[in-house]
Amino acid sequence: MSTKSFRSGNNRQDLESIINSGSNKIKRKIRDIERLLAKKKDSLPDTILIEKERYLKTLHLELKHNELKQKAQKYSKKYHMIRFFEKKKALKNYKKAIKQNKEDTKKEQLELLYAYNFPKCEKYVALYPSTEEKESAPPKDRLFYLNAIEGHWKNKTLPLSISDIMNGKKTGRDEIGLLIKENIPEDLQNDNKPAAENVEKSQEDENSDEDDFFE
Repeated sequence: MSTKSFRSGNNRQDLESIINSGSNKIKRKIRDIERLLAKKKDSLPDTILIEKERYLKTLHLELKHNELKQKAQKYSKKYHMIRFFEKKKALKNYKKAIKQNKEDTKKEQLELLYAYNFPKCEKYVALYPSTEEKESAPPKDRLFYLNAIEGHWKNKTLPLSISDIMNGKKTGRDEIGLLIKENIPEDLQNDNKPAAENVEKSQEDENSDEDDFFE
């Protein structure tokens, strides 16, 4: 095994170990690398500097992903009941429209997609609000999310499609679910997966840079 391959393998193992230990350990590792770069940036070889900067970026993305996951779990518990009943109602309305051979079921489809795909990291805005809920969430909030979900629907980027819902598919408990671009960092907008899943690609790029350096 080459030194490059050994080091890359160790980096991945080290990163996975840190990530699996939770947000606090990720924060400590971020501080360690930032201190190292602040003190020795001018003296570090270019290959090591690139490696540390990529490592740091990955850790920041993982930290943000962990924070989003914790927020998703918090809101999942808080809004469990209302989401359960709204999913049930939206599904009933959609099935009724199909049974009645309704010509245009777009409204029912969108409401079904809303109930099942509403961003887990956001405070849930009721689709069929009671008087109390109407006062706590203005119609513009509901419209904002309806429009956002409709956009993802058109682009086929929703976690769950109509077909998925009808077949009983659900998002995993640990999945963040839909991310609304206005409320998340740019680096996470196009990737709903943990940054660690992209580490191997980053390491491959790093090895390519090293090959160029030593040629």
